Amino acid sequence: MRITKKFESELAYVENENGWNSRSTFASQVKVSSQKPVLTLEEIEHHLQDVECGDATMKLHFVDTSSARDARSACNGAAGGLIITSHETCNQDGERAVYRVHDVAFAEDGDALELAVSRASWQDAFDTFDISFGHTTENHLYRRHADFAKVRRKRQAQASQIDIPADTPDSKVTATFNLTSSLLDTTFSAPSFLAGLDQLVPIPDLPIEIGCKVCTTSGRLELTQGAIKIDASQIDLIPDVLEGGDDGKEITSVITGGFMELAATGMSAHLELFARPKVSGAYEIALFSIPILGFVVPGVGKAGAVFEPRIAASFDISGGFEMNYGIDVAVPDNSNLRIELTDIKKSGVNGFPGSTLTPLPLSVNVTNVDILLGLAFKPSIPIGFEFTDKLKADVTISMNLPRLDALLSTNVAGNCGNQTGSNVTLPNAPDFNYGTVQHYINNSSGYYNMFQHINANHNYVCNTCAYYNE
Repeated sequence: MRITKKFESELAYVENENGWNSRSTFASQVKVSSQKPVLTLEEIEHHLQDVECGDATMKLHFVDTSSARDARSACNGAAGGLIITSHETCNQDGERAVYRVHDVAFAEDGDALELAVSRASWQDAFDTFDISFGHTTENHLYRRHADFAKVRRKRQAQASQIDIPADTPDSKVTATFNLTSSLLDTTFSAPSFLAGLDQLVPIPDLPIEIGCKVCTTSGRLELTQGAIKIDASQIDLIPDVLEGGDDGKEITSVITGGFMELAATGMSAHLELFARPKVSGAYEIALFSIPILGFVVPGVGKAGAVFEPRIAASFDISGGFEMNYGIDVAVPDNSNLRIELTDIKKSGVNGFPGSTLTPLPLSVNVTNVDILLGLAFKPSIPIGFEFTDKLKADVTISMNLPRLDALLSTNVAGNCGNQTGSNVTLPNAPDFNYGTVQHYINNSSGYYNMFQHINANHNYVCNTCAYYNE
């Protein structure tokens, strides 16, 4: 196949090689385009004998003069051209580099080209970027400097055997992370509840002590696939005030399309809290942050996410007490989120609304108290993409998974008496939207005819917000 003039190129970056077994692997595809001709050397290596890069120069050795003539036309236009390299002396191993072509001339009786070049950033070289990623069974191998040398040796020796490479570089992308983590016997401090407020006013002592007796998360969350379309021409490198007026460039126009998908497997949380409140109130707090390592496109950009399990609780009491309470929350397997980067309102969820909630046994240390409490698991997942050093985009998903609402009271109906059974019926019980559980509460002094009314509220909310910064 002859070398032809092109104005775009598509490059692959993979997590693990699968060229020898056709197994599924995570891959990123980067498609770039320009108004200048683009020559990708790895696509024409069957025409090449050698590639040499020096200070502001590049020399390409071809198998014949016709290949050299075609390459000269393919890499040079009226406004110059672009060459993408992945070769020794031109770029670091495992990466690719872009060079602007300023001049080109024949050498060595027409079998080689000598070029005047300058290295350029990806953002400055190309007008648009389409970056997609996901799992694929298509065959992919790492791009190595050694590969080109092997091809040349094979061509010279006319060998037919392919050696499985042993010099595999570090993986360039990662898409899965284990969410297993725990927080044991930890009391939350006031700044944890009032993050950011300390910048405005001194944080007072709170009339409540709250913490995690046992708080754990488990399962896997995976950045499965997505795409990002970038119009690099909209990145404003010079402030309008220095240009004498508005140049028409808008940061919100840089990302012209795309989406990201996350999938959950075995995702669950066990939240067992203790509380010693003195007044009524509510709080929300982050337990810990776990990075969901995304992927890296060397020299171009990176994307990733963070899993931040949060709990939200409320309480309305009369009388002081100390109480242990909590919930187990389980998310169905294959639950997924799809975030539309340029039209957030079209983002969607599947499976998460079907999450199940199981209340944990409650224990208190008093015999005369009325309590109305709520507890919810609210994971937050910020997803970000960084394009070179000029653009950063963040999308945050906040989910309200099923919450526990419990009414605890020692003032039960008269006909409940002092029974000691575990299935006491309360006459004229309130009509809740979801199934309720009624039983006695165990405390330090024995069983009391305390009524626990549990409403497992399955109202599901998923909020998203986007932030762009250049």
